[in-house]
Amino acid sequence: MTTTHAPAALPGGFGSDAPDGDFPRTVTHFGGTTRLDRLPWRVAVISTGNLDSLVSLGMVPTASTHNNSGEHVPAYLATSRRIDDDARDQLSRMADIGLRTAPDLELLAGLEPDLIIGSYRGAGLRLYDELSAIAPTILPEGKGFNWKQDFLLVAAAVGRTERARDVLAEYDRQVRALRARSAALGGPRVSVVRFGPAGLETHGTWSFCGSVLTDIGAHRPPSQSRHDNGTVLDLAAPDADLRGTVDAELLFFTRVRVEPAEQAWAAAAQCGWGALDAVRHGAARQVDAGHWHGNAGPSAALAVLDDVEAALR
Repeated sequence: MTTTHAPAALPGGFGSDAPDGDFPRTVTHFGGTTRLDRLPWRVAVISTGNLDSLVSLGMVPTASTHNNSGEHVPAYLATSRRIDDDARDQLSRMADIGLRTAPDLELLAGLEPDLIIGSYRGAGLRLYDELSAIAPTILPEGKGFNWKQDFLLVAAAVGRTERARDVLAEYDRQVRALRARSAALGGPRVSVVRFGPAGLETHGTWSFCGSVLTDIGAHRPPSQSRHDNGTVLDLAAPDADLRGTVDAELLFFTRVRVEPAEQAWAAAAQCGWGALDAVRHGAARQVDAGHWHGNAGPSAALAVLDDVEAALR
């Protein structure tokens, strides 16, 4: 099956025609159109990927949600070499307004944001009217595969499109270097699995990390070449055997410290985990779920590339 690349541009008519820095501006997004009378400074984000996008643009939101298996401030953002000490301090003081699927609207309103960024495919659409009653609200599409277009939409809202293009150009330069490195090594297959809240999952080409691997031309195991976000493996099946499902020359895995993930980790040992070629040859690398799966944005994508680069040295 032919893989497709994550959309790298906004759909026609989306975003804003206003030059960077000019306000007022009208932003066309997946929830409709929203007018911003002035440059927003107290931004609240409902989708965790949009936290990454905003920080990547040099702005730290006043408030953010978190996912059900991650920290309020993802470790990869807090320790990123791409942000300065002032941004790190602002992140440490950012208000937590609850789960991204159920934000605390009363707390959010009390923070008096001047812009709310949600997600059309997440809680943002369901809560759009309530959020819009608190502050102007825009909805990027959401889902990890759409991270590039959503980054550009966030940039259009805050008037930093040129900066967004610079960040994506940095990403493209690193992608080209890794594509060449991978080809020089014979194009090793790359497998990605997650021990998470649903158990053990493989991640296909329509996942966030899958889109990054597609960009560098990584070959994937047949079970991960599908156009899907994630597939849960049944480790309780009598014939469960990971060797034909997740093995590859290079294996990246993440572990989230929740009970279903711990149960899946224990079950994997009975289903051939230790017999995987990648495990036996020291090519299985545990990486951070925060940037591989939990937060879809340019800083997370660059962190994934850093992990792949380290594995290909």
